[in-house]
Amino acid sequence: RLEDAFATEGARHGGIGTALLNYALDWALSQGYERCFSSFVSTNIMARRFWLGRGFRIIGHHLERRIDERIVWAGPLGTRLGKERSAC
Repeated sequence: RLEDAFATEGARHGGIGTALLNYALDWALSQGYERCFSSFVSTNIMARRFWLGRGFRIIGHHLERRIDERIVWAGPLGTRLGKERSAC
């Protein structure tokens, strides 16, 4: 599993990301892998262009919520709808 791969600002647009991706995909294919998954923050336009421009397709979405009891409208964690407090 590879996590948090990126090109530094000075190395962008020089083909290093594509070269690394191609190397990783060639290796994965040689090891019998059939799929490669990636994720990126939806507001990262450069990442979106990079991945979609290399044949990746959006297949789902992940959702995130900050757990912060100072948000009054959300109520304390686990107390909405009469549920007991629980941990994630």
